[in-house]
Amino acid sequence: LLSGRPKILTAFRGEQLFSAAIQSLLQLKKPVVYFLSGHGERQPADYDQLAGYSRLARNLERNNIEIKTLHLGQTPALPKDGDALVIAGPVRSFSRTEIELLETYLRASGRILLLLDPGQDAGLNALLQTWGIRLADDRVVGLTMTGRELLVTDYGDHPIVSRLAAARITTIFNSPRSVQPLGAAGGPLPQAADKPRLTVLASCSEEGWAEMSPHQDPPQFDAGVDQPGPVAVAMAVEKGATTSMAVEMRPSRLVVLGDSSFVANGALQAGYSADLFLSAMDWLLERSEGIFSAPKTPGRIQILMSRRQFRLVNDLIVIVLPGLVVAAGLWVGWRRR
Repeated sequence: LLSGRPKILTAFRGEQLFSAAIQSLLQLKKPVVYFLSGHGERQPADYDQLAGYSRLARNLERNNIEIKTLHLGQTPALPKDGDALVIAGPVRSFSRTEIELLETYLRASGRILLLLDPGQDAGLNALLQTWGIRLADDRVVGLTMTGRELLVTDYGDHPIVSRLAAARITTIFNSPRSVQPLGAAGGPLPQAADKPRLTVLASCSEEGWAEMSPHQDPPQFDAGVDQPGPVAVAMAVEKGATTSMAVEMRPSRLVVLGDSSFVANGALQAGYSADLFLSAMDWLLERSEGIFSAPKTPGRIQILMSRRQFRLVNDLIVIVLPGLVVAAGLWVGWRRR
């Protein structure tokens, strides 16, 4: 080894590569996914160790997806070869013309995966409201390890999360914002044929809440101000699916997640799961086989000790045990005299 240190297995990709091989045989066309740029979005060619999306891009490419980038302000329409569009963490507002392009694309059976971070206003609230989704200037808190992340195991009834729920996979978000249906929190819109059909994909538990003072540290639940859990942080929307003997209409599909950092390079390196993102992409691309699989991170055994405990163990190994060996040798030598 060049570095002189042993190699450490950081991810097992056997299952992913096997699934990708099967998918390449099943699909007739390699799907094309565009990542939007021009508003500070995270990019698939960004190799920044924390904020980049290069690791996620490799996962998509291993699953036989072609990745391209698109600057919305430089095109009169979205490319016809695109099967889905990813908008990951925009920090600047979209222009009115750009929003109209997105509206037109969605109405024409488009597929969008939208990841919106808390504290950022990209000007998409009105567009999302027409699709039955409400955003708020908040952050969702609940089960956590350090106080900054949200551990989610509560999933809805939807093909995107059915496998995650069955396998009890934990999705870790970093202080996500709420993504909820219009009207009552957690309540679906009327299921009329001409209205979008909404499904909550993931939410915090009943012990969590939507903190309406996002910068409050540590967060505290204020009755009458904050929204008690469960609070949705991910939603799927479908509109226009019609199947009959005469016509079959391809539906428009939209997935909105309240955090873009949970699949960034730093998060994936730390062991966060990308399964929710990959499964959402599976659904948008109508990969009904459902064999998307992210690399599995092997378990590690860690010994956590305080400074005092570390000193005691160090003294035991460095001083006490060698001292006992020396004392035993002296005692044996004295006995032989």
